[in-house]
Amino acid sequence: MTTKTYPTPKLRWYYLPSTGAWRDGYAMIVIGDNGYFSAVSDYGNYAYFWPHHGCKDFREFFRGEDQWDYMLRKLCPKPWPYDGEATVKAIKERILASRREKCWDRVRARMEWERIEDCGVEESLIGAHEWYTTTTMDDAYECIEHSPPPQAVHFCKVTLQRFADVIRAELAAERAATEEGETACPPT
Repeated sequence: MTTKTYPTPKLRWYYLPSTGAWRDGYAMIVIGDNGYFSAVSDYGNYAYFWPHHGCKDFREFFRGEDQWDYMLRKLCPKPWPYDGEATVKAIKERILASRREKCWDRVRARMEWERIEDCGVEESLIGAHEWYTTTTMDDAYECIEHSPPPQAVHFCKVTLQRFADVIRAELAAERAATEEGETACPPT
């Protein structure tokens, strides 16, 4: 068995206390210059390792705006929990589209519509499975929906955005200090 060793990373610790804003919560985030990321927060605990992040300074990786969906896929990978409400919506949209396109008559559409309730699709994945095995709908598997956990979405949309703000401010302060040092007159 071959193991790959990495140099000891320089770690940076960040504490994001609750600001008192509605549901922003706290987070303790640790990043390493080798691509290591971990977080313990009010909205879950997450970790990931990006050894090839493509940035000279790993902090730059977190500066981006609107990258929450990418982060969600990395920090909370699928399979996501079954979403009964979204599944019912997808099935009903498919039934309505089949009626509009005149692929189905009223009787078939009504039968499929009632099957949703009869099988308990919204209540559980077991109900969705029962519906799937009894439906006459083509490609019915496409209607089964899974959604990420709400706390993971909140962490990626809110907490990581706050973290990005902290990183941007930190990097800007470092750049300003560097520029100031470069323009200062050397001692005579």
